[in-house]
Amino acid sequence: MHTIETFSGLAVDLIRPAVRSLNIKDIAWSLSRIARFNGHTLGEHPYSVAQHCVWVARAAQRYFHTDPLTTQQALLHDAHEAYTGDICSPLKSMRQLYPVSGIESMLQRKIYIALDIPEPTSLAESVIKACDQYALACEARHLMHSNGAGWKCMQDVSADIFENFWEPMPPSEAFHLFWCAWEMLRNGEPLEDLCD
Repeated sequence: MHTIETFSGLAVDLIRPAVRSLNIKDIAWSLSRIARFNGHTLGEHPYSVAQHCVWVARAAQRYFHTDPLTTQQALLHDAHEAYTGDICSPLKSMRQLYPVSGIESMLQRKIYIALDIPEPTSLAESVIKACDQYALACEARHLMHSNGAGWKCMQDVSADIFENFWEPMPPSEAFHLFWCAWEMLRNGEPLEDLCD
Protein backbone atom coordinates (compact mmCIF):
# COMPACT_ATOMS: atom_id res chain seq x y z
CA MET A 1 0.00 0.00 0.00
CA HIS A 2 1.35 3.42 -0.99
CA THR A 3 -1.24 5.58 0.78
CA ILE A 4 -0.86 7.90 3.75
CA GLU A 5 -3.59 9.62 5.76
CA THR A 6 -3.19 13.36 6.21
CA PHE A 7 -4.07 15.66 9.10
CA SER A 8 -7.44 16.46 7.51
CA GLY A 9 -8.21 12.76 7.04
CA LEU A 10 -7.56 12.59 3.30
CA ALA A 11 -5.90 9.54 1.79
CA VAL A 12 -2.96 10.39 -0.47
CA ASP A 13 -1.60 7.73 -2.80
CA LEU A 14 2.13 8.50 -3.02
CA ILE A 15 2.44 6.81 -6.41
CA ARG A 16 -0.73 8.20 -8.03
CA PRO A 17 -1.89 11.14 -5.90
CA ALA A 18 -5.23 12.65 -6.83
CA VAL A 19 -4.92 16.42 -7.11
CA ARG A 20 -8.03 16.82 -4.93
CA SER A 21 -6.23 15.00 -2.08
CA LEU A 22 -3.50 17.68 -1.82
CA ASN A 23 -4.22 20.91 0.05
CA ILE A 24 -2.39 23.78 1.69
CA LYS A 25 -3.72 23.14 5.20
CA ASP A 26 -2.34 19.60 5.28
CA ILE A 27 0.94 20.86 3.82
CA ALA A 28 1.28 23.67 6.38
CA TRP A 29 0.34 21.36 9.26
CA SER A 30 2.76 18.62 8.29
CA LEU A 31 5.70 20.92 7.46
CA SER A 32 5.30 22.64 10.83
CA ARG A 33 5.93 19.29 12.50
CA ILE A 34 8.81 17.99 10.36
CA ALA A 35 12.27 18.76 11.72
CA ARG A 36 15.12 19.94 9.53
CA PHE A 37 18.45 18.09 9.89
CA ASN A 38 16.60 15.03 11.25
CA GLY A 39 16.12 16.97 14.49
CA HIS A 40 19.87 17.30 15.21
CA THR A 41 19.66 21.02 15.97
CA LEU A 42 20.38 23.05 19.06
CA GLY A 43 17.55 24.64 21.01
CA GLU A 44 14.38 23.78 22.81
CA HIS A 45 12.34 23.18 19.65
CA PRO A 46 13.29 21.50 16.39
CA TYR A 47 13.61 23.81 13.41
CA SER A 48 10.70 22.95 11.14
CA VAL A 49 10.51 22.68 7.39
CA ALA A 50 7.65 25.23 7.60
CA GLN A 51 9.97 27.84 9.14
CA HIS A 52 12.62 27.00 6.56
CA CYS A 53 10.14 27.49 3.69
CA VAL A 54 9.01 30.87 5.00
CA TRP A 55 12.65 31.95 5.43
CA VAL A 56 13.39 30.94 1.82
CA ALA A 57 10.34 32.85 0.52
CA ARG A 58 11.25 35.93 2.50
CA ALA A 59 14.87 35.71 1.32
CA ALA A 60 13.65 35.53 -2.29
CA GLN A 61 11.82 38.83 -1.79
CA ARG A 62 14.57 40.45 0.25
CA TYR A 63 17.63 39.52 -1.81
CA PHE A 64 16.16 38.96 -5.29
CA HIS A 65 13.06 41.21 -5.22
CA THR A 66 10.90 38.40 -6.54
CA ASP A 67 7.36 38.87 -7.76
CA PRO A 68 4.50 37.35 -5.72
CA LEU A 69 4.30 34.21 -7.89
CA THR A 70 8.00 33.37 -7.54
CA THR A 71 7.77 34.07 -3.81
CA GLN A 72 4.81 31.65 -3.54
CA GLN A 73 6.85 29.05 -5.41
CA ALA A 74 9.72 29.64 -2.96
CA LEU A 75 7.34 29.13 -0.03
CA LEU A 76 6.22 25.83 -1.56
CA HIS A 77 9.63 24.57 -2.70
CA ASP A 78 9.61 21.76 -0.12
CA ALA A 79 5.83 21.19 -0.03
CA HIS A 80 6.25 17.60 -1.22
CA GLU A 81 7.96 16.87 2.12
CA ALA A 82 4.51 17.05 3.73
CA TYR A 83 4.00 13.66 2.09
CA THR A 84 7.54 12.20 1.84
CA GLY A 85 9.22 13.68 4.91
CA ASP A 86 12.46 15.67 4.84
CA ILE A 87 15.31 13.58 3.50
CA CYS A 88 18.67 14.92 4.71
CA SER A 89 21.09 16.26 2.09
CA PRO A 90 23.75 13.54 2.49
CA LEU A 91 21.14 10.90 1.72
CA LYS A 92 19.73 12.94 -1.17
CA SER A 93 23.21 12.98 -2.72
CA MET A 94 22.95 9.16 -2.96
CA ARG A 95 19.99 9.28 -5.33
CA GLN A 96 21.10 6.12 -7.13
CA LEU A 97 20.57 4.28 -3.84
CA TYR A 98 17.38 6.06 -2.90
CA PRO A 99 14.73 6.20 -5.67
CA VAL A 100 12.45 8.72 -3.96
CA SER A 101 13.48 11.71 -6.11
CA GLY A 102 10.99 10.86 -8.85
CA ILE A 103 8.17 10.62 -6.31
CA GLU A 104 9.21 13.96 -4.76
CA SER A 105 9.23 15.68 -8.17
CA MET A 106 5.88 14.20 -9.19
CA LEU A 107 4.29 15.20 -5.87
CA GLN A 108 5.69 18.72 -6.20
CA ARG A 109 4.18 19.07 -9.69
CA LYS A 110 0.80 17.78 -8.45
CA ILE A 111 0.89 20.23 -5.52
CA TYR A 112 1.39 23.15 -7.91
CA ILE A 113 -1.60 21.92 -9.93
CA ALA A 114 -3.73 21.47 -6.79
CA LEU A 115 -2.90 25.00 -5.61
CA ASP A 116 -3.31 26.49 -9.11
CA ILE A 117 0.27 27.73 -9.23
CA PRO A 118 2.49 27.21 -12.29
CA GLU A 119 5.78 25.40 -11.87
CA PRO A 120 8.77 27.73 -11.46
CA THR A 121 10.63 28.86 -14.56
CA SER A 122 14.32 27.99 -14.77
CA LEU A 123 15.16 31.53 -13.60
CA ALA A 124 12.78 31.26 -10.63
CA GLU A 125 14.19 27.82 -9.85
CA SER A 126 17.74 29.23 -9.71
CA VAL A 127 16.63 32.03 -7.35
CA ILE A 128 14.83 29.54 -5.10
CA LYS A 129 17.88 27.26 -5.08
CA ALA A 130 20.14 30.18 -4.11
CA CYS A 131 17.80 31.15 -1.27
CA ASP A 132 17.60 27.52 -0.17
CA GLN A 133 21.42 27.51 0.09
CA TYR A 134 21.37 30.80 2.03
CA ALA A 135 18.86 29.20 4.39
CA LEU A 136 21.05 26.13 4.82
CA ALA A 137 24.05 28.33 5.68
CA CYS A 138 22.03 30.43 8.12
CA GLU A 139 20.54 27.36 9.77
CA ALA A 140 23.97 25.72 10.06
CA ARG A 141 25.42 28.85 11.65
CA HIS A 142 22.63 29.21 14.21
CA LEU A 143 21.44 25.67 14.85
CA MET A 144 24.32 23.23 14.46
CA HIS A 145 26.96 22.44 17.05
CA SER A 146 29.71 23.20 14.48
CA ASN A 147 28.15 26.58 13.55
CA GLY A 148 28.56 25.41 9.96
CA ALA A 149 32.35 25.17 10.10
CA GLY A 150 33.48 23.20 7.06
CA TRP A 151 30.06 23.21 5.41
CA LYS A 152 30.24 23.94 1.67
CA CYS A 153 27.17 26.19 1.84
CA MET A 154 29.02 28.64 4.13
CA GLN A 155 31.28 29.86 1.32
CA ASP A 156 30.58 33.31 -0.12
CA VAL A 157 27.62 34.08 2.15
CA SER A 158 27.37 37.72 3.19
CA ALA A 159 27.16 38.54 6.89
CA ASP A 160 23.72 40.17 6.67
CA ILE A 161 22.18 36.82 5.73
CA PHE A 162 23.21 35.39 9.09
CA GLU A 163 21.51 38.28 10.90
CA ASN A 164 18.09 37.45 9.46
CA PHE A 165 17.25 34.36 11.45
CA TRP A 166 14.33 33.25 13.60
CA GLU A 167 14.79 30.93 16.53
CA PRO A 168 13.00 27.57 16.22
CA MET A 169 9.39 27.82 17.31
CA PRO A 170 6.80 25.32 18.51
CA PRO A 171 4.84 23.55 15.77
CA SER A 172 1.67 25.58 16.37
CA GLU A 173 3.60 28.83 15.81
CA ALA A 174 5.39 27.42 12.76
CA PHE A 175 2.01 26.41 11.30
CA HIS A 176 0.67 29.92 11.91
CA LEU A 177 3.79 31.48 10.36
CA PHE A 178 3.49 29.37 7.21
CA TRP A 179 -0.25 29.95 6.97
CA CYS A 180 0.18 33.72 7.36
CA ALA A 181 2.89 33.75 4.69
CA TRP A 182 0.61 31.80 2.33
CA GLU A 183 -2.30 34.20 2.89
CA MET A 184 -0.11 37.29 2.59
CA LEU A 185 1.33 36.11 -0.72
CA ARG A 186 -2.12 35.21 -2.06
CA ASN A 187 -3.14 38.78 -1.27
CA GLY A 188 -0.03 40.21 -2.93
CA GLU A 189 1.45 41.43 0.35
CA PRO A 190 5.22 41.39 0.98
CA LEU A 191 6.63 39.14 3.67
CA GLU A 192 9.08 41.76 4.94
CA ASP A 193 7.25 42.43 8.20
CA LEU A 194 6.53 38.78 8.94
CA CYS A 195 8.19 37.78 12.22
CA ASP A 196 9.98 41.12 12.75
